[in-house]
Amino acid sequence: MEKFSERLGISAKKEFQLESLDVATRNGLWNCFREDLLESLNGNSNFDEILLYHVLIVLWKDFFSYKVDDYPNTDRDLRQHATLEEFSDWFTTADWYEVYDFIEFLLNLRGSDHPNIEFADACNKILKKNLCGYHIIDGLITPIMSGQEVEAIETALEETDEWKSVNTHLKTALVLLSDRKNPDYRNSIKESISAVESLSTIITGNKSTTLGAALAEIEKTHSLHGALKTAFSALYGYTSDEGGIRHKLTEDTNEVNVEEAKFMLITCSAFINFLKAKYFSGSDTCS
Repeated sequence: MEKFSERLGISAKKEFQLESLDVATRNGLWNCFREDLLESLNGNSNFDEILLYHVLIVLWKDFFSYKVDDYPNTDRDLRQHATLEEFSDWFTTADWYEVYDFIEFLLNLRGSDHPNIEFADACNKILKKNLCGYHIIDGLITPIMSGQEVEAIETALEETDEWKSVNTHLKTALVLLSDRKNPDYRNSIKESISAVESLSTIITGNKSTTLGAALAEIEKTHSLHGALKTAFSALYGYTSDEGGIRHKLTEDTNEVNVEEAKFMLITCSAFINFLKAKYFSGSDTCS
Protein backbone atom coordinates (compact mmCIF):
# COMPACT_ATOMS: atom_id res chain seq x y z
CA MET A 1 0.00 0.00 0.00
CA GLU A 2 1.29 3.46 -0.91
CA LYS A 3 2.27 5.54 2.10
CA PHE A 4 0.52 8.82 2.96
CA SER A 5 3.78 10.74 2.48
CA GLU A 6 4.30 9.18 -0.94
CA ARG A 7 0.77 10.06 -2.11
CA LEU A 8 1.38 13.68 -1.17
CA GLY A 9 4.81 13.73 -2.76
CA ILE A 10 6.51 14.49 0.55
CA SER A 11 8.85 11.52 0.34
CA ALA A 12 10.37 10.02 -2.76
CA LYS A 13 8.89 6.80 -4.07
CA LYS A 14 11.11 3.73 -4.39
CA GLU A 15 13.03 3.24 -7.58
CA PHE A 16 12.83 -0.06 -9.41
CA GLN A 17 15.52 -2.39 -8.00
CA LEU A 18 17.29 -4.29 -10.77
CA GLU A 19 20.84 -4.92 -9.58
CA SER A 20 20.52 -3.86 -5.96
CA LEU A 21 18.58 -4.61 -2.78
CA ASP A 22 17.86 -1.92 -0.23
CA VAL A 23 17.70 -2.47 3.53
CA ALA A 24 13.90 -2.79 3.60
CA THR A 25 13.97 -5.54 0.97
CA ARG A 26 16.78 -7.45 2.69
CA ASN A 27 14.97 -7.22 6.01
CA GLY A 28 11.73 -8.37 4.43
CA LEU A 29 13.34 -11.39 2.75
CA TRP A 30 15.19 -12.29 5.96
CA ASN A 31 11.91 -12.13 7.87
CA CYS A 32 10.37 -14.48 5.30
CA PHE A 33 13.24 -16.89 5.94
CA ARG A 34 12.80 -16.70 9.70
CA GLU A 35 8.99 -16.53 9.94
CA ASP A 36 7.64 -18.25 6.83
CA LEU A 37 10.25 -20.99 6.52
CA LEU A 38 12.08 -21.69 9.78
CA GLU A 39 9.20 -21.07 12.18
CA SER A 40 6.93 -23.28 10.07
CA LEU A 41 9.32 -26.19 10.64
CA ASN A 42 9.01 -26.15 14.41
CA GLY A 43 6.52 -28.77 15.48
CA ASN A 44 5.85 -29.94 11.91
CA SER A 45 5.86 -33.69 12.43
CA ASN A 46 5.21 -34.33 8.74
CA PHE A 47 8.46 -32.71 7.65
CA ASP A 48 10.48 -35.93 8.01
CA GLU A 49 14.06 -35.29 9.15
CA ILE A 50 14.49 -31.81 7.70
CA LEU A 51 13.63 -29.71 10.74
CA LEU A 52 15.11 -26.39 11.74
CA TYR A 53 18.43 -27.90 12.83
CA HIS A 54 18.82 -29.82 9.60
CA VAL A 55 18.05 -26.79 7.41
CA LEU A 56 20.77 -24.82 9.18
CA ILE A 57 23.25 -27.67 8.74
CA VAL A 58 22.41 -27.90 5.02
CA LEU A 59 22.93 -24.15 4.62
CA TRP A 60 26.20 -24.31 6.55
CA LYS A 61 27.67 -27.14 4.48
CA ASP A 62 26.06 -26.87 1.05
CA PHE A 63 25.34 -23.18 0.54
CA PHE A 64 28.17 -21.50 2.45
CA SER A 65 30.58 -24.45 1.99
CA TYR A 66 31.79 -24.16 5.57
CA LYS A 67 33.58 -27.06 7.24
CA VAL A 68 31.27 -29.09 9.43
CA ASP A 69 34.02 -29.03 12.10
CA ASP A 70 33.47 -25.27 12.43
CA TYR A 71 29.76 -25.57 13.18
CA PRO A 72 29.11 -24.02 16.63
CA ASN A 73 29.71 -26.69 19.25
CA THR A 74 27.31 -25.89 22.07
CA ASP A 75 23.78 -26.75 23.16
CA ARG A 76 21.05 -26.69 20.54
CA ASP A 77 19.48 -23.30 21.33
CA LEU A 78 22.82 -21.48 21.53
CA ARG A 79 24.03 -23.25 18.40
CA GLN A 80 20.98 -22.18 16.41
CA HIS A 81 21.28 -18.62 17.72
CA ALA A 82 24.99 -18.40 16.78
CA THR A 83 24.36 -19.91 13.35
CA LEU A 84 21.48 -17.58 12.53
CA GLU A 85 23.47 -14.59 13.77
CA GLU A 86 26.31 -15.46 11.39
CA PHE A 87 23.91 -15.96 8.49
CA SER A 88 22.20 -12.67 9.31
CA ASP A 89 25.49 -10.75 9.31
CA TRP A 90 26.31 -12.19 5.90
CA PHE A 91 22.80 -11.48 4.56
CA THR A 92 23.09 -7.81 5.52
CA THR A 93 26.22 -7.17 3.47
CA ALA A 94 26.07 -9.79 0.69
CA ASP A 95 25.81 -8.70 -2.94
CA TRP A 96 22.25 -8.47 -4.23
CA TYR A 97 22.60 -11.59 -6.40
CA GLU A 98 24.03 -13.57 -3.47
CA VAL A 99 20.91 -12.79 -1.45
CA TYR A 100 18.82 -14.12 -4.34
CA ASP A 101 21.08 -17.20 -4.47
CA PHE A 102 20.36 -17.77 -0.77
CA ILE A 103 16.59 -17.46 -1.23
CA GLU A 104 16.61 -19.68 -4.32
CA PHE A 105 18.65 -22.33 -2.48
CA LEU A 106 16.00 -22.42 0.24
CA LEU A 107 13.18 -22.56 -2.29
CA ASN A 108 14.67 -25.73 -3.71
CA LEU A 109 15.29 -27.68 -0.53
CA ARG A 110 13.12 -30.58 -1.61
CA GLY A 111 11.03 -32.67 0.73
CA SER A 112 7.62 -34.31 0.61
CA ASP A 113 6.09 -31.66 2.84
CA HIS A 114 8.46 -28.75 2.30
CA PRO A 115 6.53 -25.47 2.47
CA ASN A 116 8.14 -24.08 -0.69
CA ILE A 117 4.92 -22.53 -2.00
CA GLU A 118 4.18 -20.58 1.18
CA PHE A 119 7.77 -19.37 1.40
CA ALA A 120 7.76 -18.37 -2.29
CA ASP A 121 4.47 -16.49 -1.88
CA ALA A 122 5.82 -14.59 1.13
CA CYS A 123 9.03 -13.66 -0.71
CA ASN A 124 7.09 -12.57 -3.80
CA LYS A 125 5.03 -10.17 -1.69
CA ILE A 126 8.25 -8.57 -0.47
CA LEU A 127 9.72 -8.40 -3.96
CA LYS A 128 6.55 -6.79 -5.32
CA LYS A 129 6.19 -4.36 -2.42
CA ASN A 130 9.77 -3.15 -2.83
CA LEU A 131 9.70 -2.86 -6.63
CA CYS A 132 12.30 -5.53 -7.26
CA GLY A 133 13.12 -6.66 -10.78
CA TYR A 134 12.49 -10.33 -10.06
CA HIS A 135 9.66 -12.72 -9.26
CA ILE A 136 9.73 -16.34 -8.09
CA ILE A 137 8.32 -18.85 -10.58
CA ASP A 138 8.60 -22.61 -10.03
CA GLY A 139 11.38 -22.17 -7.47
CA LEU A 140 13.46 -19.87 -9.69
CA ILE A 141 13.97 -16.14 -9.24
CA THR A 142 13.08 -14.80 -12.67
CA PRO A 143 13.17 -11.36 -14.36
CA ILE A 144 9.91 -9.62 -13.47
CA MET A 145 6.69 -10.13 -15.41
CA SER A 146 3.08 -9.10 -14.91
CA GLY A 147 0.68 -11.25 -12.94
CA GLN A 148 -0.97 -12.54 -16.11
CA GLU A 149 2.40 -13.41 -17.63
CA VAL A 150 3.54 -15.27 -14.52
CA GLU A 151 0.22 -17.13 -14.42
CA ALA A 152 0.62 -18.23 -18.04
CA ILE A 153 4.05 -19.75 -17.34
CA GLU A 154 3.03 -21.37 -14.06
CA THR A 155 -0.11 -22.85 -15.65
CA ALA A 156 1.88 -24.24 -18.56
CA LEU A 157 4.36 -25.88 -16.18
CA GLU A 158 1.54 -27.42 -14.14
CA GLU A 159 -0.52 -28.52 -17.14
CA THR A 160 2.35 -30.25 -18.96
CA ASP A 161 3.45 -32.56 -16.14
CA GLU A 162 2.10 -35.50 -18.12
CA TRP A 163 4.35 -34.72 -21.09
CA LYS A 164 7.98 -34.87 -20.04
CA SER A 165 9.33 -33.45 -23.29
CA VAL A 166 7.12 -30.35 -23.22
CA ASN A 167 7.64 -29.75 -19.50
CA THR A 168 11.42 -30.18 -19.76
CA HIS A 169 11.68 -27.65 -22.60
CA LEU A 170 9.64 -25.10 -20.62
CA LYS A 171 11.63 -25.56 -17.42
CA THR A 172 14.91 -25.33 -19.32
CA ALA A 173 13.77 -22.10 -21.00
CA LEU A 174 12.93 -20.68 -17.57
CA VAL A 175 16.26 -21.77 -16.07
CA LEU A 176 18.26 -20.24 -18.95
CA LEU A 177 16.31 -16.98 -18.69
CA SER A 178 16.61 -16.84 -14.89
CA ASP A 179 20.37 -17.32 -14.57
CA ARG A 180 21.39 -13.98 -13.08
CA LYS A 181 25.14 -14.50 -13.58
CA ASN A 182 25.16 -15.97 -17.07
CA PRO A 183 21.71 -15.86 -18.74
CA ASP A 184 21.40 -17.64 -22.08
CA TYR A 185 18.59 -15.82 -23.87
CA ARG A 186 19.29 -17.42 -27.24
CA ASN A 187 18.87 -20.97 -25.99
CA SER A 188 15.97 -19.96 -23.76
CA ILE A 189 14.09 -18.91 -26.90
CA LYS A 190 15.04 -22.18 -28.56
CA GLU A 191 13.66 -24.17 -25.62
CA SER A 192 10.43 -22.14 -25.53
CA ILE A 193 9.60 -22.78 -29.18
CA SER A 194 10.70 -26.42 -28.80
CA ALA A 195 8.08 -26.85 -26.07
CA VAL A 196 5.36 -25.79 -28.53
CA GLU A 197 6.85 -28.04 -31.18
CA SER A 198 6.83 -31.02 -28.78
CA LEU A 199 3.17 -30.53 -27.86
CA SER A 200 2.25 -30.10 -31.53
CA THR A 201 3.84 -33.44 -32.39
CA ILE A 202 1.88 -35.04 -29.55
CA ILE A 203 -1.36 -33.62 -30.96
CA THR A 204 -0.60 -34.83 -34.49
CA GLY A 205 0.90 -38.13 -33.38
CA ASN A 206 3.89 -37.57 -35.66
CA LYS A 207 7.09 -37.38 -33.60
CA SER A 208 9.31 -36.58 -36.59
CA THR A 209 7.40 -33.55 -37.88
CA THR A 210 8.52 -29.93 -37.50
CA LEU A 211 6.42 -27.23 -35.87
CA GLY A 212 5.51 -25.65 -39.19
CA ALA A 213 4.23 -28.93 -40.62
CA ALA A 214 2.52 -29.87 -37.37
CA LEU A 215 0.65 -26.55 -37.22
CA ALA A 216 -0.48 -26.98 -40.82
CA GLU A 217 -1.86 -30.42 -39.98
CA ILE A 218 -3.55 -29.16 -36.80
CA GLU A 219 -5.15 -26.34 -38.80
CA LYS A 220 -6.48 -28.84 -41.32
CA THR A 221 -7.63 -31.66 -39.03
CA HIS A 222 -8.23 -30.08 -35.62
CA SER A 223 -9.86 -26.73 -36.45
CA LEU A 224 -6.95 -24.50 -35.47
CA HIS A 225 -7.76 -20.95 -36.55
CA GLY A 226 -5.65 -19.92 -39.53
CA ALA A 227 -4.53 -16.69 -37.87
CA LEU A 228 -3.10 -18.57 -34.89
CA LYS A 229 -1.35 -21.02 -37.18
CA THR A 230 0.13 -18.14 -39.18
CA ALA A 231 1.24 -16.29 -36.05
CA PHE A 232 3.12 -19.24 -34.61
CA SER A 233 4.51 -20.24 -37.96
CA ALA A 234 5.96 -16.71 -38.12
CA LEU A 235 7.47 -17.07 -34.64
CA TYR A 236 8.94 -20.40 -35.66
CA GLY A 237 10.35 -18.70 -38.71
CA TYR A 238 11.87 -16.01 -36.47
CA THR A 239 13.72 -18.63 -34.44
CA SER A 240 14.93 -20.24 -37.66
CA ASP A 241 16.01 -17.03 -39.37
CA GLU A 242 17.39 -15.04 -36.41
CA GLY A 243 21.03 -16.08 -36.60
CA GLY A 244 22.11 -18.65 -34.06
CA ILE A 245 18.85 -19.34 -32.25
CA ARG A 246 18.13 -22.68 -33.86
CA HIS A 247 21.26 -22.78 -36.03
CA LYS A 248 24.97 -22.05 -35.70
CA LEU A 249 26.18 -18.54 -34.93
CA THR A 250 27.54 -16.37 -37.73
CA GLU A 251 29.65 -13.23 -37.69
CA ASP A 252 26.61 -11.00 -38.31
CA THR A 253 24.42 -12.74 -35.72
CA ASN A 254 22.15 -10.33 -33.87
CA GLU A 255 22.28 -10.19 -30.09
CA VAL A 256 19.22 -11.61 -28.33
CA ASN A 257 18.07 -9.72 -25.24
CA VAL A 258 16.04 -10.53 -22.14
CA GLU A 259 12.87 -8.93 -23.51
CA GLU A 260 12.86 -11.26 -26.52
CA ALA A 261 13.47 -14.31 -24.34
CA LYS A 262 10.70 -13.27 -21.93
CA PHE A 263 8.30 -12.63 -24.80
CA MET A 264 8.94 -16.06 -26.28
CA LEU A 265 8.58 -17.89 -22.96
CA ILE A 266 5.33 -16.08 -22.11
CA THR A 267 3.88 -16.41 -25.62
CA CYS A 268 4.80 -20.07 -25.98
CA SER A 269 3.44 -20.84 -22.50
CA ALA A 270 0.14 -19.15 -23.36
CA PHE A 271 -0.11 -21.03 -26.66
CA ILE A 272 0.60 -24.33 -24.90
CA ASN A 273 -2.20 -23.55 -22.44
CA PHE A 274 -4.50 -22.85 -25.39
CA LEU A 275 -3.57 -26.09 -27.15
CA LYS A 276 -3.97 -28.08 -23.94
CA ALA A 277 -7.42 -26.63 -23.26
CA LYS A 278 -8.62 -27.00 -26.83
CA TYR A 279 -7.34 -30.46 -27.71
CA PHE A 280 -7.20 -32.26 -24.36
CA SER A 281 -10.24 -30.89 -22.48
CA GLY A 282 -12.65 -33.52 -23.74
CA SER A 283 -14.52 -31.29 -26.16
CA ASP A 284 -11.91 -31.86 -28.87
CA THR A 285 -10.08 -35.14 -29.14
CA CYS A 286 -6.95 -35.79 -31.11
CA SER A 287 -7.05 -38.45 -33.76
